[in-house]
Amino acid sequence: MGRYKASRIFNLPHTTLQHYVKDREESSSEAIKTKLGRKQVHPCEAEKDLAEHCRLMERKFLGLTMADIMNLTYQLIVRNGIKNQFCKRNEKTGRKWLKNYLSCHQEISVSLHSQEQGVSLLNQQLSFLIYELAMDTIQLNPARLYNCNETGITIVQHKHTKISGLKGKHQISSVQSANRGYLATVITCMSPTGHLIPPLLVFTRKYMKHI
Repeated sequence: MGRYKASRIFNLPHTTLQHYVKDREESSSEAIKTKLGRKQVHPCEAEKDLAEHCRLMERKFLGLTMADIMNLTYQLIVRNGIKNQFCKRNEKTGRKWLKNYLSCHQEISVSLHSQEQGVSLLNQQLSFLIYELAMDTIQLNPARLYNCNETGITIVQHKHTKISGLKGKHQISSVQSANRGYLATVITCMSPTGHLIPPLLVFTRKYMKHI
């Protein structure tokens, strides 16, 4: 079958077939195995290792942001002497590469992070023990049962940072370093009957000067 006939039957551009078969000496069976399009920058094994590294860092509450992944990938490419067309001034890969990488490795997702919870099995068992003793004390009266929750309001963080993690995970944690400013703590308490205690605001401490 010639190039023109193959172009009509398989609805392929004639120039694509012409570039594909130009200066080729291998057999047709070997030519079929050749992949079309732009060559892959990173080997498949390196991309799998990078995906596993992203999952490992997320499990250790040190999830990588999109910028971290692009910077890390660029450093690996440079150190291994791989030819690339990425911007040397920014020293990172492009967003288009990151989008294609995430589409190929769908087990990795990029979502907003939350604060580290630090809940262990021992703390869970202790919480249930205290809860059972408290229920015996109040004799299962919902008016005497209150749920207390604590959260923090910071004046520094003005936007949320997206980090990579395992796809399908509802909560992704990340350890954040302290910045300038202060953190105000808000404590709320409410019973199942609808009684709400006014919230408690805890501000940063101040050293009192003795006059």
